[in-house]
Amino acid sequence: MKKILQLCILLIIASIGIYLYQIVASYDDYQYYFHERPSRNNSIPLSETAHSPWPSGSFQLLPDDFINTTRVSTNSFTDTGYLALLNREHAITESARNLVSAWPTVAVSTTDIQVHPSALDAVAALFSSAREEGVGPFFISSGYRGIMLQYNLYNAPGANRDYIMAPGHSEHHTGLAVDILATGVLKSQLATSREGRWLAANAWRYGLILRYPQGRTDITGVAFEPWHFRYVGQLHAWLMHEYDLVLEEYLALIADNGGFQVHFNGYLYRVLYVPPIYGILYLPDTHIVTISNNNMGSYIITLREAV
Repeated sequence: MKKILQLCILLIIASIGIYLYQIVASYDDYQYYFHERPSRNNSIPLSETAHSPWPSGSFQLLPDDFINTTRVSTNSFTDTGYLALLNREHAITESARNLVSAWPTVAVSTTDIQVHPSALDAVAALFSSAREEGVGPFFISSGYRGIMLQYNLYNAPGANRDYIMAPGHSEHHTGLAVDILATGVLKSQLATSREGRWLAANAWRYGLILRYPQGRTDITGVAFEPWHFRYVGQLHAWLMHEYDLVLEEYLALIADNGGFQVHFNGYLYRVLYVPPIYGILYLPDTHIVTISNNNMGSYIITLREAV
């Protein structure tokens, strides 16, 4: 009995020691990440591997000590998932839950289509603008898909896997991706049609990106899909459209450089790459617009200040 008691005491002491070590290590990592990293070269382009380097003078890298931080658990804030990467290498195990019916807000191919509320707002504004310019009409042909439905599509006889992702890997699981078609335009002809060109040129204004553009299959892993749009938020959509970056490249630039700051629509935006440390995030105290996981173990924090 005495030996058991001694063993229990030793286990308790060891547990306390591990906990204290994690606190110290967490603080050391915090100090390094926010204050002690080597000075970075603020010249642009940020990455020589970028498909289209960001031009000099447009962006600045984040000052190493520009923020005060708050220590929070990774389950104590709203994770939008706007910048979560799903592709042939990165998957999710659970589908989206916060979904709304796309009908009757926008035209749809079937009335059971559901999407994320932010994606629906963006698509509704996009379709409204198209009507005002005499383009379209457009409709959503596909929105949210559950993992089981994706499994059936992926394994259907004759399925073209150049376009169809394996279950767990499809952006449609998030509810943030939609397939958009135009009435009277064949899907195969969308890219060269007036409607398809208009979508590609204007979707970014509403926070949507053309996720699988032509000539980028080597990076995205998916053949050109002029109908597939993904909601990421207006700032990020603008940057990817303006500098011809796909999501994989954009997230790599943020991670490689720790983030950046840029003026857009009268605001100063700061985009910060934050990896969790033992399940803890050190977040800016103020000006947070969105927090999104990148589906690669870290988070992208978007901040906005009036200027």
